[in-house]
Amino acid sequence: MQEISFISRYMGVFREFSRTFENVCMLLPSLMIVAAVGTWFEIRIAVYGIAAAVISAIFVALTYFVARAFEGHTKRTRFAPLQQLAEALLSTSEDTLVLLDLDGRLIMESAVSNGLIRQREFTSQSSGSDWLEVWTGDDAIASRNAFGGALAGRQMCFAGYRPSAAGIPKWWASAFYPLRDKDNKVKAVFCRSRDVTNKTLALRQADEAATLLSDIDIYMPLVFWSTSTDFSKIFHVSSGFERMWQIPVATLYSNVTVWQSRVSSEGLNELKCAMRKMARDNIPTETEFPLLLDGGVVRWVRVNSSPVGMPGSSKRVISVCADITEERARMAELHRLANVDVLTGMSNRHTLTEYLASRCEETLPFSLLVADVDRFKVLNDTAGTVLADRLLRGIAAAMADVLWPGTFMARQGGDEFAIVIPGDHSQIDCAEIFEKLRGSVAHSQLLGDAPMEITLSAGIARFPEHGRTPEALMSSADIAMYAAKKSGRDTFRLFGINESALLTGFEMERDLRHAMTRGEFELYYQPLFRTATEEMVSVEALIRWNRPGRAMVPPSIFIPMLEDTGLIREVGQWVFDKGVSQIEKWRESCGRLVPISVNVSAKQLHDPTLPARFAEVAALYGVLSSEITLEITESVLVEPADSCRAVLDELKRLGFRIALDDFGTGFSSLSCLTNLQPDTLKLDKSLVDRIDENASAKTLVVGVIALARALHMAVVAEGVERRTQLAVLAAAGCEVVQGYLLGRPEKASDFFRNFLLAPPFPFPEIDTIVSLNFQETNAVDVRISPVVNLRSGTALKIADRDADMNLEILKQAVLDSRDGITISDNSNADQPLIFVNPAFERLTGYTSEEIINRNCRFLQNGDRDQTELQSVQQAIRDGEYCLATLRNYRKDGSMFWNELSISPIYDIAGSVTHFIGIQKDVTARVLIQQQLRDKNQSLEEMRSHLERLSVTDSLTGIYNRRFFDSQLDVQSRISRRNGQALTLMMVDVDHFKLFNDIYGHPAGDVALQRIATSLDQSFLRASDFIARYGGEEFVLLSTGMTHEQATYWAGMLCERVESLQIPHAASSSGYLTISIGFAVQVIAADEDAGALVSAADQALYTAKQNGRNRSCSFVT
Repeated sequence: MQEISFISRYMGVFREFSRTFENVCMLLPSLMIVAAVGTWFEIRIAVYGIAAAVISAIFVALTYFVARAFEGHTKRTRFAPLQQLAEALLSTSEDTLVLLDLDGRLIMESAVSNGLIRQREFTSQSSGSDWLEVWTGDDAIASRNAFGGALAGRQMCFAGYRPSAAGIPKWWASAFYPLRDKDNKVKAVFCRSRDVTNKTLALRQADEAATLLSDIDIYMPLVFWSTSTDFSKIFHVSSGFERMWQIPVATLYSNVTVWQSRVSSEGLNELKCAMRKMARDNIPTETEFPLLLDGGVVRWVRVNSSPVGMPGSSKRVISVCADITEERARMAELHRLANVDVLTGMSNRHTLTEYLASRCEETLPFSLLVADVDRFKVLNDTAGTVLADRLLRGIAAAMADVLWPGTFMARQGGDEFAIVIPGDHSQIDCAEIFEKLRGSVAHSQLLGDAPMEITLSAGIARFPEHGRTPEALMSSADIAMYAAKKSGRDTFRLFGINESALLTGFEMERDLRHAMTRGEFELYYQPLFRTATEEMVSVEALIRWNRPGRAMVPPSIFIPMLEDTGLIREVGQWVFDKGVSQIEKWRESCGRLVPISVNVSAKQLHDPTLPARFAEVAALYGVLSSEITLEITESVLVEPADSCRAVLDELKRLGFRIALDDFGTGFSSLSCLTNLQPDTLKLDKSLVDRIDENASAKTLVVGVIALARALHMAVVAEGVERRTQLAVLAAAGCEVVQGYLLGRPEKASDFFRNFLLAPPFPFPEIDTIVSLNFQETNAVDVRISPVVNLRSGTALKIADRDADMNLEILKQAVLDSRDGITISDNSNADQPLIFVNPAFERLTGYTSEEIINRNCRFLQNGDRDQTELQSVQQAIRDGEYCLATLRNYRKDGSMFWNELSISPIYDIAGSVTHFIGIQKDVTARVLIQQQLRDKNQSLEEMRSHLERLSVTDSLTGIYNRRFFDSQLDVQSRISRRNGQALTLMMVDVDHFKLFNDIYGHPAGDVALQRIATSLDQSFLRASDFIARYGGEEFVLLSTGMTHEQATYWAGMLCERVESLQIPHAASSSGYLTISIGFAVQVIAADEDAGALVSAADQALYTAKQNGRNRSCSFVT
């Protein structure tokens, strides 16, 4: 009872006075002093934290002292103001104050302001509850230990975590103070708890940031600098400087220019120029320079520097240095691998092309010599790949030894070399150069133990006379070399008039090979008319070649090329497909079907699958075969009769109509009418030209028409251009005419508009011919704050206590902020800005009067196509936080990057009333990031390109020999480890040297590309791959294949290449073929992988000896 009486008396201290008013008055100055001291400690708590305990101790001591002073004077009304002062001091405290009994149970609590926390976490406990139970885990132990210390008479402190009632994380700093009775016994414990969440989080973030910076400084191989804009002062440099520069950091601080002593003079000049440019233009820069360290060690450094601040007001520069020595070494190695021939060690074809391009840009005269080893293919087939490679290395070395300084030599591929010789050279000069090269290799080579006499054929082209581009020069030199081989080999030719004409043909043939894939062919359509009524009865489709950069090529020129190269089959099929599909489109558009015919080359009639393919296309588009006429020329008579006649008979059986085109030219004879038995006879323009002027011509045509009618053949007259011609033909009984008189050839769209949209015309059910004739001519970083109109001084309620002071502090902080702060009104549909601070005005160039009551979207200046704008708009609709970086525009039109972070402000009902934020110009950061991304992307693309070049054959696009050698080594180790068999196939193009001699090197390159693509597409497993071994040789490597599977695949590859139908006059089949030698072996532990190559090479030799166009396996 005595303790309860004491506690009750103590807690009523503010209603009783035990001392005289004079004593209290004497204490008031001390009270003010203590309050001031407390305020000082409150300020320092943000840094030292523990001072909170001291403040509370003083406060408790003061409270107790005042209570003692007031005790015994409760009845003196003249002390009422002092009582109110004491109550006010306690009730307005920011802290949660509670009184606990000796068991830790709650006796009483103070009134707590709601300005810092919405829920009264600690004051929600009922009287008598165990206050210590609100803590959990280690915090519970700490609280009870601190409470025990207070019971022992000591002032104790502890810090703990307890979330708010709403689940918001909260950290608290608490202090216990023992309260004693007059006998100095502890009768109760006073506790003060303060919300230190913000301070705790700030300290944690600071610690994390400091740890991160420390880790970066220690573990990242970078050097971070912070200097003045004129680089005269160093504010900070990381410890990486000492490792990179090998100079103590302390030395740098004492002598700010000492770092320059390690930089080469050339690198220092370049670096200083970059520094001056950055300081002048206020833009980030990047520079690379070498560091010259002790012992002759050279390290390369890349430095990225960026000014910090607005243009014109930058105060410092941030720089990052990175050691790129290994990176440059890797890039140099990749560059070497991509530009050096693996066999000879000299430059490769890719390097040659780049070198020629640079020389052409210089516009100084030079000559390009292309040399080819005569009959090297025979040597390769006879001696094998290993010895042939040794021979090529010897030839390359011999030629390189006699070249004078300034010349450039490269191996183009196979047995072909190219030499670039500076200067203007005459025919005599070229002869001397060639004789020097010829002599170097003539008698000095050995193939095994046998001496070999090696000869060269060469072609020479001069810049700019024979070409102004690398491609033109290489083509000219190649044609000249081809002419040298044609003249008997072991000589040279300088590109001239004869070679120029040959080059034109080669260039056209080269372009023709790509015309189909490039979409350069086009069909024109010319109508045919009934002679008597001049009504359109059918259409003829005419092929045209729109050669880029040239005039349209006449069919009379490119059709023979198509036939010579074998491309006529592919193009002919395209014409058939295109023509049939077009008449179907017209039928869908106007409801009328126009019959059509397709010109079929004699070369196509050798293909027994042609009738089936034509019938399939006709069925696909719903066109009857009887509505399609196939035109053939009399050249069919000189083709092998049996095969062509069989195909023609099958086409007739399927219902296609046959027309004999250009009758009256070529091999015209009456016998062809009985042999071919066509359905229609087309009179050539040469027969029709003079029928209205020459009686003999008229008699001849009238006789032919009468003969055709007697044989039940329809007749079409081509080339009708005059009315008088039309009258003669009508009188002679010619039913259908064609020519410029009634209709010219037109594109499909024009033909449809001019003829098919005209009034309907009758279509005859028989004898209708439609022919296709080939031989016609800003950042906003927003953080939540209470909504305050700082300009007017009015505000929403922040806190009852010290509102004026808090508002003034907040106002000053916002107005002085270096970041732009804005507040928008969410209750208005347009969400206008109701406040902006001066920093925002400086940032945008607008005044507050120009901004207030406007939506901030005007800062985008119409630039609304920004992905992150959608995130901002969605966040505003959802009333949520959002962070985005946007392009904004100042009043003067200049763009800057804004990092926008918006946060909502809620009212008591939980509705979003405003959005508030802080805005910051991060243009410099974004530009640096963009530059770094672009630089990294550029470096990655360059690295990827060089890596690709280092393992890829520049001509065919498949892997090169270097990659094959490395993969063979890898696969061999795997084979030894798991006992799995390796299959290696050596592939050689048959008679390829003759092919180059006949068709030229450009055609040879195209052939190799097609063969490589075909071989590459034959294998589907990721572990299988193909490489170009050199020249016209390829190699294929596979794992886990049995001998039977390898035999099947080798045979299939031979058939696949032959089916490409690449014409070759020197081949028994008429097409390019390949020979394959293969070996299937498990690599033994003591066996070298080269044995597998030798085995396959030996099998290849056997295949060629047995007749070529076949495969052969290695037999032990």
